[in-house]
Amino acid sequence: MPPTTMREMIQVGEVAQMAQPKRFRWHPEKDWPRKGHILIPSGTMGSGKSTVLRILLREYNGSSIDEDTLRAASRYFEDDLLSAHYGLAPKFRLIPSHTTRPERAGDFRGEYIHHTEAEFKALSAQGEFAWVVTVGQYLYGTTVEDIHLAITQPVVGILTATPETILQCLEVTWIDQGDIVPLYIDSPHRVEWMGLRGGLTESELEFREARNKRWDTMVAHSGIGFWRIENCHHDILLPVVKELAHVISKMKRQY
Repeated sequence: MPPTTMREMIQVGEVAQMAQPKRFRWHPEKDWPRKGHILIPSGTMGSGKSTVLRILLREYNGSSIDEDTLRAASRYFEDDLLSAHYGLAPKFRLIPSHTTRPERAGDFRGEYIHHTEAEFKALSAQGEFAWVVTVGQYLYGTTVEDIHLAITQPVVGILTATPETILQCLEVTWIDQGDIVPLYIDSPHRVEWMGLRGGLTESELEFREARNKRWDTMVAHSGIGFWRIENCHHDILLPVVKELAHVISKMKRQY
């Protein structure tokens, strides 16, 4: 999707300039014995991304996922194909994000570790974080130790992140080698589905869709190999589950 406004074109250029110095270089970590992978489900608001995460992490509270999808998810993620790649059915481990923002009702269990701003900055000064990003007024960071645990053990680490974080913070080499697999989940019905959630004004919906379009443009011009998944059906998640299982089946280590 080409940029539609000069502002979007400038923003894409800014991302390209900003990304290089901010990426975590992994210099001391290149000799890690790589046994696992990191899967990063990102995507547009209203695309069903949170539901996909719930399926991966077996976190079904607060969601309405049909029984057929739950049975299919268990079958696809635990069948012989995936088990052959990991020795056992793949283990999914949520990689927490450290943040200064308050806890929210919709957070997944273990998704965030909350700090005061002083605590967060102290950890950052000690070199604990692989990267730090600012979203609005809040700070977010991922620790080197959590990345190390995900890469050096036979697990699939699940890291939630926005497209900006992926583009600005992750070294492309590790993506090209399959250590990190970024997803971009989208839906042609995203505006409608955001509206169905309720509680959003018209201006808030417009703001979120404007951000979605910006993400579309950033990802299209990034040169990073996002694995794109399109969620076309509101009540039928089986195609998304199948595609996700296919992505995970490709995350194979050669020993």
